[in-house]
Amino acid sequence: MTKHRKLGKTYIKNILREIKGSIGRCFAIVAIALLTTSVVTGLLLITPYLKNTMDVYLDGQNTMDIFIKSELGLTEEDLLAIRKQEIIGQAEAAKSLDKLILNSSGKTLTARFYGQSFENQINRLMLTEGRLPENTNECLAIAGSDAFYPVAVGEKLKISPANDDFENIGDEFAETEFTVVGIAESPLYYAKLQEMSTLGSGSVDTVLYTLPESFNLDVYTDFFLKLKGSEEFVAFTDEYNDFVSDAIDALEVFGKERADIRIETVRAEAEAELADAWAEYRSERADAEAELADAKKKLDEAKIEIEDAEKQLDEGEAEIEKGYAELKKGKNRFNREMKAAEKQFADAELQIEAAKAELAQGKEQLLAQENRVNTLRRVAALIEELPPEYQDDFAVLGSDSISNMANVIGEVLQSDRTTAEKVQIIGTITKIGVQLLSLGGGNLGGEMESVNIYDAITAYDAAMQEIEAAESLIAEQEKQLEEGKIALEEGKKEAQREFRIAERKLKAAEEDLAKGKEEFLEGKGEYLSGRMEYYEGLAEAEEGFAEAEEKLAEAEEDIWKLEEKEWYILDKQSTMSYASFMTNIVKVDVIVRLFPVFFMLVALLVSLTTMTRMVEEQRIQIGTLKALGFSKAAILGKYVIYSGAASILGSIIGAPVGIWILPKLIYNAFLSLYDMPPLIIGSHSYIGIIVTLACIGCTVGSAAYSCLSSLREKPASLMLPKAPKAGKRIFLEYIRPLWRKLSFSKKATARNILRNKKNLFMTVLGVAGCTALLIIGFGLKSAMEISAQRQYDAVLRYDLIIRTEEDTSYLRELAEIGREHYTRVRFENAEMMHDNKSFAIELYIPENTEEFGKFFGLHDMHTLKELPLDDDSVILSYALAKEIGAEKGSEISIKNTDADLGRLIVTDIAENYFGAFAVVGKNAAADAYGTLKANAWLAESGIDTAEEKDAFLLTLLENEDVKAASFSSDAQGTFDILLSSMTFIVLFIIAASGALVATVLYNLTNININERKRELAALRVLGYHKKEVGRYIFREIVILCVLGTLVGLVLGHYFHLFVLDALESFNMCFGVSLDWPCYLYAAVITMAFSGLVDIFMYKTKVKTIDMAESMKAVD
Repeated sequence: MTKHRKLGKTYIKNILREIKGSIGRCFAIVAIALLTTSVVTGLLLITPYLKNTMDVYLDGQNTMDIFIKSELGLTEEDLLAIRKQEIIGQAEAAKSLDKLILNSSGKTLTARFYGQSFENQINRLMLTEGRLPENTNECLAIAGSDAFYPVAVGEKLKISPANDDFENIGDEFAETEFTVVGIAESPLYYAKLQEMSTLGSGSVDTVLYTLPESFNLDVYTDFFLKLKGSEEFVAFTDEYNDFVSDAIDALEVFGKERADIRIETVRAEAEAELADAWAEYRSERADAEAELADAKKKLDEAKIEIEDAEKQLDEGEAEIEKGYAELKKGKNRFNREMKAAEKQFADAELQIEAAKAELAQGKEQLLAQENRVNTLRRVAALIEELPPEYQDDFAVLGSDSISNMANVIGEVLQSDRTTAEKVQIIGTITKIGVQLLSLGGGNLGGEMESVNIYDAITAYDAAMQEIEAAESLIAEQEKQLEEGKIALEEGKKEAQREFRIAERKLKAAEEDLAKGKEEFLEGKGEYLSGRMEYYEGLAEAEEGFAEAEEKLAEAEEDIWKLEEKEWYILDKQSTMSYASFMTNIVKVDVIVRLFPVFFMLVALLVSLTTMTRMVEEQRIQIGTLKALGFSKAAILGKYVIYSGAASILGSIIGAPVGIWILPKLIYNAFLSLYDMPPLIIGSHSYIGIIVTLACIGCTVGSAAYSCLSSLREKPASLMLPKAPKAGKRIFLEYIRPLWRKLSFSKKATARNILRNKKNLFMTVLGVAGCTALLIIGFGLKSAMEISAQRQYDAVLRYDLIIRTEEDTSYLRELAEIGREHYTRVRFENAEMMHDNKSFAIELYIPENTEEFGKFFGLHDMHTLKELPLDDDSVILSYALAKEIGAEKGSEISIKNTDADLGRLIVTDIAENYFGAFAVVGKNAAADAYGTLKANAWLAESGIDTAEEKDAFLLTLLENEDVKAASFSSDAQGTFDILLSSMTFIVLFIIAASGALVATVLYNLTNININERKRELAALRVLGYHKKEVGRYIFREIVILCVLGTLVGLVLGHYFHLFVLDALESFNMCFGVSLDWPCYLYAAVITMAFSGLVDIFMYKTKVKTIDMAESMKAVD
């Protein structure tokens, strides 16, 4: 007994001595166990903790498991009937409507009103401020979530006139103004995400609870159900979801029966109302048609009178026109006659003037000959005095008259006349000569025409008489002309007087006609006005008849469509808070389940390496113990206790950290996304125990495996140093130029690295695993950031979507943006049908495919090349196509909002990261659904600030054609919130991976130095300085770290793809490409920790190596 006691003491002492002598190795195992236990436990516990915490909160508020909605409303009889169902534990009813409201500052908000009793036990509210409503004009606001617009106690809220049905608001609400009297928290609204709405900006800004009496609705809109036994399940788990799903399936038949009863009731009421409406319509139509017929008869009579009056006016106008024509004709004839007469007078005046001028000229010429004629008269008188025989000699004057005179004088002188007679005759001849000289100007010797004096005198006298006669005639003609002018002037005056009289008569007739016309036009205007009123009334009546008939036909169709109405039986996943929390839980769970596997593999590898090296170092001691008779169990126990004690110590420290501290850190990240109660710790703590046992088991198992492999040898062989491997050349030695240039220490480094393949493999693989984990962390972070950036920069290029009526072809509000900054589309929230499953998607049908491409980027997911889009295209988002296995040429089925199922052929798969969509060309859509009109606008508003966005949305919503409008920044905020829940996990993974890198590098470096301590001491003895020894050993470690890092970068790439693939769903995926910074950060962190560990080990290990170690023989 004493021997065994002493042996036990020695055994324990030996183990303690071993721990004390290898404190570095022991610390490494403790660190690995601590890190592994804390990180893996923390990651594996976070989702159970989150689920349990929220489950306790939801159970504490008695949150509904199922809620029911119906388009026909839900009745009190339905409520009583559903309470009798076996699976129903509790059932309560409420009334709910979404309305636009105005807060105290005039801001338009989208509010969801609930009218319910505040004594309800399901979905219990937690009052945080104020009191519960007591009157119909009071309400309770849900607060505590960043998703809702802040509302204060005492604030007045009014239902906005901008609501389409505001004129009939009394049919829905008893009040239009509410006073906020309290603030509460609701188990239905704990996510910091806005619920969707068909009003306003497309999301709910505030939730208000009022008394049921505040509503004027005859039926309920919601039933909230609590299932029997649901408390036994934890929310957000598959078991709970399956339990609720089975209950929904069981209620479907009941719901169909109750819906049929409601349909029959509503149909009977609707048919009775429709019959009354038809009767009223026919009566009103008959009255209207009678009134219209009477008005038509009066109009026809007035038309006849108008036509007669118009005929008389036309005749009068024709007579006046005829009078004016005759007057004008008379004036024209008179003017022509006057012009002709005036022309005759003018011609006569001209002729008289010409005659007078000619006469004057002749007279002037005669008068110019008067002296000459008088001279001729005197000559004639003198000639008369001459004897007859001499008279003929002087009767004709000519150029020879003088010479002839001389001849006559000579004859006289020679005659036998008396001297006195001769003197008298010559004297007379002399006188004649003097007179003749005066005629010739004193020169009669030149050429001169012969003139008979008597003839000249006679001609002159005759001409004078003619001139006098002509003057008398001209004077007579002038007198007659003057008399004619006077007569013409008098005739002109008389004619003008008669014309004036005729014009006055015509003007008087015109005035009478104008008065008649005025009276006619007034009467005709009254007639036309009456006719217009008649036809307007007829058109209005016909339009009213058509509208009434259309409404009645729609009512008949609605009655037929009542068969399609059903109960919508929904679970919690139909609420934004539960669905988003569930989505985040699933995404986080994928990460926290995958990462611990990689983490444990790296830890296992390092533990195996550590214990293998320890066993190899102590093989002589193992052989000695075996030779001394120690059993295999005793020898094995030493290493099991050693590794177990270290791993237990690390696990004892790490498990509480993983159970209590790390989950709280991650939980705090979720508090930025949800209004959650304090984290409940304690449930699922067995996971920490399992992880602890697994960690201890890995370490102890590694030790046992390594030790058992050595114990298979005989003691004699164990007590001898393990024979070194046969020396052989390494491949670098065959590269002679390179090998010759290497120094001795570098050659030794190369041989040492390649000599021990196991050491090489373990170190490289350990470092590679850590680097790969860093790649996963940085890769996830980068993928999230890049995906968010691509989604809202490259894919969704528009920042505003406006939902309108189908016939809205113009919005004046968009004119401010500019035509090139918006386009029309048809937008629907549709369903992709595949393998009896439905996937909620957004359906876009562009009106103009070329313009659509400016606002919606369609690119290949891998090459990022832009995809062609035309009117026959059908393009799916990448994640959706991958989920249903669709590719180019695949046939898909999409159900639109009218429940029409269209079959389409996929032409391309497009890049997308958040949400699911299908872009269908209008030709392809027409083939699948018929003609569909655009009902939305995509716009690039250029509006940045929240205030400007709110103002613009308010302006849009004032337009009665606008049904809803929202900025993509709202969806982007939702996307960012969903991603931020994973961001902290990713950052935690990066930090944990960094810590693991440091631990692994420390462990491997420590092992490497310990097993070569004699070699390093020998180098010191040979004269190597400490730094040279450090470079000698750390050069190998750095090279192995570099190799491990490079391998880790490659492994990390594929691990990254694996994790991203696991995270994908039909409406979410991430860009698979890794940016170079991810590789850089992982490599830098790995090498940085390697450098720090090397520095630490150099100062604590290499510098303290005792040179005496080299003198100790192994054997």
